[in-house]
Amino acid sequence: DARRHCNITCMAREAEAVVQAARRVEPWGTSPIGPALQFAPLYARTIPGSGAGVDLLVVTDGQDHSSYLGTAPPLPDHLLARNTTVSAITLGGSGAGQSGALESWVARGGGRLITVTNGGPSQRAPSPGASPQTQHELSSPDDVQGPAPTDLELVRWAAVRALSAWLVVARWNFLASVVLGAVAIALAILRHRQRVRATVRHNAEPAQLVLESRSSSGRQKFTLSRFPASVGTASRCSAYLGKAASGKRGSFTLTLENGGVLFSSAEKMNVNGVPRREWRVTQGDQIRIDRYRVEIAELIAPEEMPMPPVPFVRTIPVPLFALVAVVLLFALRPFGGQIVMEAPAATTRAPVLEPDPLPVAAQALRASDAALAAPARPNGTTPEPPAVIAPGEPPRFFDADYLAIHAHPDDESLDFGVLLSRLDAAGLNGVVVLLTDGQSGRDQYPRREVGGLYAAYDMTGGQLIRARVSETRAAMTHLGVDRYVRLGLPNHPYNSLSDTLAPGDVIERWGGIGRLTATISRLLEGFQPEILISPDGPSGAYEHFEHEATGIAVRTALQELQRAGRSPVRAHVTSVDPLQTAAYGRVLQISPWETDPRTGSTYRAAQLRALLEHRTQRDASVVGVETRLAVPAEYYAVSYWDAAFDPPRALGLSESGTELSAMARP
Repeated sequence: DARRHCNITCMAREAEAVVQAARRVEPWGTSPIGPALQFAPLYARTIPGSGAGVDLLVVTDGQDHSSYLGTAPPLPDHLLARNTTVSAITLGGSGAGQSGALESWVARGGGRLITVTNGGPSQRAPSPGASPQTQHELSSPDDVQGPAPTDLELVRWAAVRALSAWLVVARWNFLASVVLGAVAIALAILRHRQRVRATVRHNAEPAQLVLESRSSSGRQKFTLSRFPASVGTASRCSAYLGKAASGKRGSFTLTLENGGVLFSSAEKMNVNGVPRREWRVTQGDQIRIDRYRVEIAELIAPEEMPMPPVPFVRTIPVPLFALVAVVLLFALRPFGGQIVMEAPAATTRAPVLEPDPLPVAAQALRASDAALAAPARPNGTTPEPPAVIAPGEPPRFFDADYLAIHAHPDDESLDFGVLLSRLDAAGLNGVVVLLTDGQSGRDQYPRREVGGLYAAYDMTGGQLIRARVSETRAAMTHLGVDRYVRLGLPNHPYNSLSDTLAPGDVIERWGGIGRLTATISRLLEGFQPEILISPDGPSGAYEHFEHEATGIAVRTALQELQRAGRSPVRAHVTSVDPLQTAAYGRVLQISPWETDPRTGSTYRAAQLRALLEHRTQRDASVVGVETRLAVPAEYYAVSYWDAAFDPPRALGLSESGTELSAMARP
């Protein structure tokens, strides 16, 4: 119709103005009030409406450092013709946000200024013609008046008050006996529960198998308590004997079955000098693998204890006491002469919503900056920083347990921090590959001192690259990374919403999918990792376009190696945004609040120390630290998992390899 045609025509005519205004609005943080107010009317003009008017609401701290409000012209004529009003929500108290220019600007816009204080919002400038009794929907709950109490409510209150006053005199004698009975019953129940827990702990103790390994380099003793258990020269084994003399990894499996130990192996191994693939071994039997001779030293199986009987106090007195206690709590107050019912009030208050409690470890970290100080290792040593491989340099391959690939500096700490620190605590070595150096990002320095590496101005180009490489190396030191590989690919700027690219366009800027997957394939074949970590791509949720492009390239390279039969990877997991887990269905939850046995510090603390090293990136050193304190876990989706590959104990996962394989996303 004509109205719709007019809206489309007007938007086309003003499209360039809208785009120019949008480029000055910064989605990562805050914008000066001038560009924000310029963009709002232009954007409102593009919204089809019925002609009833447009209401603009500006949320601001009221500080107009650019002096825009004092010189800003009135609203455009086309908005005034549509009965447009402009209101603002600003801060109050302690002199914050009290801008006279903002009040004047809102008055010219025909709206109202709502000042938020500790007691709640209040109106500073009501719109002309408004009734003094009219309450805005954001008014303080203190100003909301409820209906007056009825006669029936007053009578009920008076009757309950009189009954409570009479019962105060008679309750003390009975109260003493109730308290003594409660204490006796509580002690009996507590003792019984302690006996039950002790019995359960004893019966839950697993059988233990003690192995003794002999080789030319000496003797080793292993105690296995989780079965089936793998023993061999591969680092993923439950009992890692050491490096194989032949260079070829091998292992065998020990399983508890009917009170005995069952040996099994994919290849024949000498059991008591006889080549076998399966055999029921007993104490004293010896198994030969490579240069190691493994002896079954001892099988320890705890004797099961019967559960303690239920005492009499849990069958009859407890329900009786509970009934009496409920009656007393509702009829009387436990102490003092207070009445049961408060006098009816005419004023009602809105409920106060408390945030979800954080884990104890998170509260400790938030309470003191000293909790983030780097802890000392038991032997007094400090972790070694990773070797940095510059673009074009040989990677100097070694057998790595894991390979983590991401797009930018700080991504390794934000998305992988907990997982990498847990893998390091378990003694696994690994490599982190970053495709870009983040050279096109903003230099945001809220927490750094000028001098040395940091200039007193916004750094760009090579100067920013040097700073971020140094920051990333320091961050990876906290996470226990052994090698930091830089690919040095172009980094596209992302300073406004108009800078967004499609993942396919990003891959073309990086040289095309063929060249990119060939580079990743060489890294996978060279480092031979069993665990691969990357961002998701194609993503099941909203991701940074270069993150998603990285995920697509990693997935494509892995699939090509798998089809060729050359892939060393047995598990591939992709990071999931904590706020977008619903888009993935079932995800892995890596706990950050457990303690690193080497340092006594949590894995979350290691991640936060890494994030604080990224001083040129506000998203990491400020926002990242604050948000990670409120996140209960680090989340991953399973892209591929070999059903025969049991997850390392360092991950703290309860799922088996078969269950993880079933979780893989197509």
